[in-house]
Amino acid sequence: GLAFVEYHLFNYDKAMEQLSKAENIEALNPDIYYVKALIQYEQGKKNDALRNSAIAIGLEQDHEGANHLSNFILKEKRREHLKIIRGSRTLH
Repeated sequence: GLAFVEYHLFNYDKAMEQLSKAENIEALNPDIYYVKALIQYEQGKKNDALRNSAIAIGLEQDHEGANHLSNFILKEKRREHLKIIRGSRTLH
């Protein structure tokens, strides 16, 4: 819970510290990995965010937040990929 509060206060380092403590206590809690993914997404670490979302989903298949974040990042990555493809076509 403290990690989620720190996340909302934009204290990402403190949030990650809390998540590390929580992970040592309850490593199978999907919310730990979901909040990690949120922080990593905010920090521009999309691949890490996807990885932690996947862990959360693996622990709780219908984790609404992790599924939503994962789908959002994947759509964003597809759009970026399409922009690159379209841009490379105009260069030829």
